[in-house]
Amino acid sequence: MTMKRFTALFSIMATTFLLGVGCTTTNTTNTEPATSNENVNVSADGDVDVIDITSEEDVVDAVTEDVYGKDLTMVERYPDSIRSYYAASQYETDVSYQTIAEQEDIRKFYTDNLTAAGWTNSEEATDYMEYTKGDESNPEIITLYLTEYKTQGLVEYELVYEPALSDEELKSLEEENF
Repeated sequence: MTMKRFTALFSIMATTFLLGVGCTTTNTTNTEPATSNENVNVSADGDVDVIDITSEEDVVDAVTEDVYGKDLTMVERYPDSIRSYYAASQYETDVSYQTIAEQEDIRKFYTDNLTAAGWTNSEEATDYMEYTKGDESNPEIITLYLTEYKTQGLVEYELVYEPALSDEELKSLEEENF
């Protein structure tokens, strides 16, 4: 074999070997393909790491019965919803619910019911809606937050009610801020 042929053959074999190693590296710990919640990292030495990239926001603890608390009195809950969270203070009441209904159905339900009860839509985005009622400088506020958990087939929605503040409460808050 001449030196030219040997050099050409050696170059082809070396290229094939180098490219082949990169293409044929296998993961000995996980032979399953990556799912949509996984990120595959291949290091320079050929090690393959599959990392679960599911964030805590992708999963919610599903409830099967109402947790302690009360529903808001100014608007009813979406039918067949289960109360999953409740907190109340002087300045805010926060109630969350879970349901298997579609997010858009919940949005329409609250749009219709709040509007019929005299509330005005003051702000809206993909994942929340805000409604106000009363004095523009000191209104009552209801905010609806929507979170869809597609893998679980659940929607969790949160109603946050902020009452209009009395003159004393407004003065107290102003003093706290200074």
